Amino acid sequence: MFGIRQHILKNGTTVLAVSLSLDYARKELLSSSHSNILTAVNSQGISGMHASRSCVFVDGPLQDYFISTSRELILYEFPSMWLLRLVSVFMSLASSCSALAPSGAWDRFNLAPASRTVYPTAIHSMNGTVKEANLLIDNKGKATFIGIGSWVALDFGIEVGGLISMNFDSVTSTSSLVLSFTESPLFIRPTASDDSSYPSANTTYDGVLQVNAPLKTGDWIQPAAALRGGFRYLTIVSMSTAPTTVSNISCSISFMPHVDDMKAYSGYFFASDPLSQDEDFLTKVWYAGAYTVQTNTVPLDTGRRVPFAPAGSWANDARLGVAGPIIVDGAKRDRAVWPGAHSGYL
Repeated sequence: MFGIRQHILKNGTTVLAVSLSLDYARKELLSSSHSNILTAVNSQGISGMHASRSCVFVDGPLQDYFISTSRELILYEFPSMWLLRLVSVFMSLASSCSALAPSGAWDRFNLAPASRTVYPTAIHSMNGTVKEANLLIDNKGKATFIGIGSWVALDFGIEVGGLISMNFDSVTSTSSLVLSFTESPLFIRPTASDDSSYPSANTTYDGVLQVNAPLKTGDWIQPAAALRGGFRYLTIVSMSTAPTTVSNISCSISFMPHVDDMKAYSGYFFASDPLSQDEDFLTKVWYAGAYTVQTNTVPLDTGRRVPFAPAGSWANDARLGVAGPIIVDGAKRDRAVWPGAHSGYL
């Protein structure tokens, strides 16, 4: 963490005091950042620097500058003439001092997936004949759909969003499927997804994603324009009398495209209320909010198409702005930048 403020020495000299501080657990990062600072300062021709290193225990007025009770501190003092150049140097180095939140009891509330590829964790319901459907859970094996209208609703365990992929292991010339998506189990239907393009009164505007014959054995990936921004349940329906065998059903997460580890938060929250019916309620709310922001942070070219796609379909291939990733109003519905977010900056 950087801090820059004016400081008057005992001899009356005014200097710029620049502090670099990190938790003890990140000492190696502190040393690395210190080395980077020396290199940057020297390259800019800045002279007259004095650096001191100490441990700071936070109390009194120092609480305005530090948020941890114990920190390692490096204090740099420069002649005031270097103000503008110093601001530029330290702003450019800020990324080198970013740190992850420490591990703790709060980690179990972090909802972000550990991988960008996620698999169904359970079967919610099924109808007709789907042999060995349980093997689709966690990518354990193959399942075979037999008969028109046979379906299985797969539960990913949490809100996800992105592109579905699967492997067609055995198909015929007439094999075909449809896929429907929903965030809520109340809208699990073999004939329609919950609405994302347009909120129709009968909640069936989006319809289903058709995977038409003839199918080829091997990998199949959902078309990019048909990306589903937010869902928990995926229903796979056979539309053929011939048996169709599938495996390796997964979702490739599309949100937070600029982050490798979605669980690696830079901050954390933990509050226990023993008088509440759920003493972890506030912590759960905080992490649910954090994950919602993640699901709403999407690639630039995955916005909801306007004018809307025709009834019975959806399209998420519109450009959302001039730079991305970008935060939208909703991962599934209203997949656009809310106009109020613009007015807030005027």
